[in-house]
Amino acid sequence: MAFTAGQKVKAANFGQQSSSAQYQSSAGQVISNTTDTPIAFGTANVTTDLVTRATSGVGHKFTLNKSGLWAVTTTVRFPATATGERSCHIEDSLGLWHGSHSQAGSSGAPSTLNVTTGVKYLTADDWIQVEVYQSSGGNITTDSNALLAFGRLDIVGILLDD
Repeated sequence: MAFTAGQKVKAANFGQQSSSAQYQSSAGQVISNTTDTPIAFGTANVTTDLVTRATSGVGHKFTLNKSGLWAVTTTVRFPATATGERSCHIEDSLGLWHGSHSQAGSSGAPSTLNVTTGVKYLTADDWIQVEVYQSSGGNITTDSNALLAFGRLDIVGILLDD
């Protein structure tokens, strides 16, 4: 099912053409100083044949196996550290960033970064990955807590082409 710019989408268009996946970090991950680092999501909470997880360096890439409207959300948390910047973004196979969140480090509270792509049209075989960056002056290990949704990635195909 293809849509053109400006076309109205009705609830009937959605039918059963949606899918979702959810992945969780199985442990904290060491993030080197001043290096973009892909995040590893070692636990698959919900899977679908429409999203394929593959190792990419120290992290994971997720290939979308069907064209359509997709929304991707992630939450990454760094422990409290007084110096530098913390940032997170979702990158695609074209090298484009979809959503980014940055904040200064804090000695009083952890840095929790929530990023969403919004709804984007992505084609079959496009991939996405979550990358983080920090500039504390040393290595920092991310927090991982399934109950509080730290280190989580949600991928939802909202309206998928036939």
